[in-house]
Amino acid sequence: MVKKRQLANREVGGAGTGVSGSKQAEGALRESEERYREIFDSSNDALVIQDIATGSILDANKTMLKIYGYADKLEALKCTIEDLSALDEGYNKEKILEMNQKAIDSNLNSFEWRAKKKDGEKFWAQVTLKRTRIGGESRIMASIRDITERKQAEEAIQESDIRFRELFNHMSSGVAMYEAIDNGGDFIFRDFNTSAEKIEKVSRKDILGKRVSEVFPGVKAFGIFEVFQRVWQTGKPVYYPPNIYKDERDPGSWRECWVFKLPTDGIVAVYDNISERKRAEETLRDSETRYRALFQGTADGILIADIESRMFRYANPAICRLLGYSEAELQTMGVSDIHPKADLPAVLAEFEAQASGDKT
Repeated sequence: MVKKRQLANREVGGAGTGVSGSKQAEGALRESEERYREIFDSSNDALVIQDIATGSILDANKTMLKIYGYADKLEALKCTIEDLSALDEGYNKEKILEMNQKAIDSNLNSFEWRAKKKDGEKFWAQVTLKRTRIGGESRIMASIRDITERKQAEEAIQESDIRFRELFNHMSSGVAMYEAIDNGGDFIFRDFNTSAEKIEKVSRKDILGKRVSEVFPGVKAFGIFEVFQRVWQTGKPVYYPPNIYKDERDPGSWRECWVFKLPTDGIVAVYDNISERKRAEETLRDSETRYRALFQGTADGILIADIESRMFRYANPAICRLLGYSEAELQTMGVSDIHPKADLPAVLAEFEAQASGDKT
């Protein structure tokens, strides 16, 4: 009798232990579910659970509702994964399922796409697809991050780069960009525009990455190398006035240069070959010298008058001797001052006829 009672007690106790274990398992499952739900809903990324076979939405977190503009989860679950994509960008259902399959095959698939909100507004999204198991079922979890600001910044940078490149390549001045090496002991070419290629008669591709002292061995004698070092050290721009550059390739050409430091720690030189301008200036000086010699040395008296005021601007020695005035005195006088009043109307008529080109 005692043995039967003990056996019965053991059986009851065993049954009680089984119920307790089941309750503990249920509690642990609920706790795990709560933790999952807390993490799922508190994520800063939009999270969507998809059915692998159909791509239909089975669950969505609060961030997804906020980003896409859905009022509640019930409304979000009624839409399809196609509703979240910009279909005109080519992301139809077949494409989406294809991307899901990549995630299944590799357990992860990440890409950028144009997404679409409930109201039709489009935005850039970084999407990561990952195969996962939820409730014993194999699912696809899509993590969606709004990267519109980043893409806009990238597009702005790209547009800025395009504008810079257009300006860089179409400037009439030569532009060379350098990077300092050996703590400013030398500089290597990082960029070289089209005008610089024409000025130097070298190809950009042949000099990029090379030292400036190697490509242009006369750079130190020219004086600009010291300017490069000074600008690189101080960050202050320098204008380098016209000077003659020479090396084995260039017998001598005039250059005028501006040197600036770049925010990237490199330097840029903007320069012009002004040899033609200098030759023109020299020609003009020679012409002026010859003209002055002729003007001063001729035996004929010459007066040069302003057309509008009729005042004398220049007088040569011969006319000064002829009229008895100094050049300074004549420069305070005009046409009317050196002719008799009776002859003045005819003189002025002649003056006007020559000023208008009617007479030579």
